[in-house]
Amino acid sequence: MKLRKKLLVGLFTLFAVLSVAIVIVLNIMVLPEVARLEAAFQQKDFERVRMALEYEQKRLSTVAVDWAQWDDTYTFAETRSSDYIDSNFPTNQLDILDASFVIIRNAQDLLVLNVTEAPWETSIWREINQPLQSNPLRFISDEDDAASGLFWLGSRAYIISASPILNSESEGPIRGYFYIGRAIDESYQAAVSEMVQTSIELTASQKESAAKKKTLPDFVGSFSFVNAPDAELDVYWPRESVFYDEALKTIRYTVLTVLGIGLIAMAIAYVAFRHSVMLPLTLLIRQTEEFGEKKAMRAFRALRRDDEFGELSASFKRMAQKLSESWWLLERERSDFERASVTDALTGLRNRRYLEQRLNDEALWQGEHQCAFFMLDIDLFKRINDHYGHDVGDVVLQQFAALLQEECREQDILVRYGGEEFTIVAQGLGFDAAKGVAERIRRRIETEVFGGTAAQVYLSCSVGFFCVDKIAQQHLQTYWPDMLKVADIALYLCKRNGRNTWLGLDAVDIDRIQPCPVSSQDLRQYVQQGVMQLSSHRAEEDKLVWF
Repeated sequence: MKLRKKLLVGLFTLFAVLSVAIVIVLNIMVLPEVARLEAAFQQKDFERVRMALEYEQKRLSTVAVDWAQWDDTYTFAETRSSDYIDSNFPTNQLDILDASFVIIRNAQDLLVLNVTEAPWETSIWREINQPLQSNPLRFISDEDDAASGLFWLGSRAYIISASPILNSESEGPIRGYFYIGRAIDESYQAAVSEMVQTSIELTASQKESAAKKKTLPDFVGSFSFVNAPDAELDVYWPRESVFYDEALKTIRYTVLTVLGIGLIAMAIAYVAFRHSVMLPLTLLIRQTEEFGEKKAMRAFRALRRDDEFGELSASFKRMAQKLSESWWLLERERSDFERASVTDALTGLRNRRYLEQRLNDEALWQGEHQCAFFMLDIDLFKRINDHYGHDVGDVVLQQFAALLQEECREQDILVRYGGEEFTIVAQGLGFDAAKGVAERIRRRIETEVFGGTAAQVYLSCSVGFFCVDKIAQQHLQTYWPDMLKVADIALYLCKRNGRNTWLGLDAVDIDRIQPCPVSSQDLRQYVQQGVMQLSSHRAEEDKLVWF
């Protein structure tokens, strides 16, 4: 079956499952849930109103404590300074505190501050202005801690909090009480309605009529007052609004349920789609990535399918076969090019570029080392080219290079430095051993016959070398060009002193060789100072021709 037909069948199955699920959910879940919510939403929203009233009491209690335990309030309770009222209770201060009144009674039980949003009713003002013993606020006046409660004063209900007046360290003596209250008016009812997400109405009434109120359809419940045991705060709200909101929630839950069933159906369809599409596609991707990393044909295994993926797999395998052949050719050419870039074409030795790469490699200089730097040169090589021709000169260079390979250890670095000059870098080789190597090479060259079948050529060579003993890694890696420079100057001195000889230098105190010598004159100065030790096959130090 082709992928298009598989997709159409899957979509049709998904649509059918979702349609059946919607019918089942509406009849089994939605209608019974609406009936249940109709009975439960009243109690739930009543609890929300209770939590809103408790939250407001806690908020006012926090405000009361903050103001009562403030040094300015503590001082005002004793001095009754008008500056405190002017600076702390401007016209809009009650709006900022979201309160209806603020009252302060001092330690002498006198009302020293009365800030209200509207004048008190005469009967209420008379009660509040009385001594605390007969004052309705006595129910929340405690000498130890803050308190709050629901009060009925006159014809209005209030949420009132009180706190003893202490200094900012919460220490005594107590200089009175700080009261703050908020009227349960239309603005507060609107705030509570927004908080509980339901339109409500809060009304104070006599307790004896509570039995009749419970029969009303809009009545939900009541709260008791602290100072009026015969009265209650009744909670009402329109049934239609609450029912509508809960119905919307039910519909949302129903839709989520339908979507959940739809997701299950989609998961089933996905499993089928994954088996028929995703798995073979993933396998092809994995094979392609493995082929890209390993460049091996074994990464591709043909899919035994009779659809487009089977055809695609066979096409990929053919393409991989061609790419594998191309990669193999490119890799061989790249390897040949890299090898040629660091190899001298005439002698087959490594070239100067290779020498620089190796000596700049940190891995070569791990730890501390003895190291010898050799510079070798075929004496009077230009005469060979002039007398026998460049073809014979090339044969001589090849034979000379082969002889040096025989004399070098496997770990030594041997390169053709340029022309008839060659360089050897030998790690772990001390000064005495380096002298032996130089003499052995000199004698070997002196006794060999070069030129091959075209001519018989006798040669000699000059060898200059420089040894450093246990020099730190950072010195060798940084200053190896200077070490080769010293060996090159030593080679120059060999030429100045008759050729067919060797001249070696040993760094007695490498730290004092600053700056590194760049001429035979500098070299002579370091030898005379004892910083370097000189040894030669032919001439003594005092008989050397330096310049």
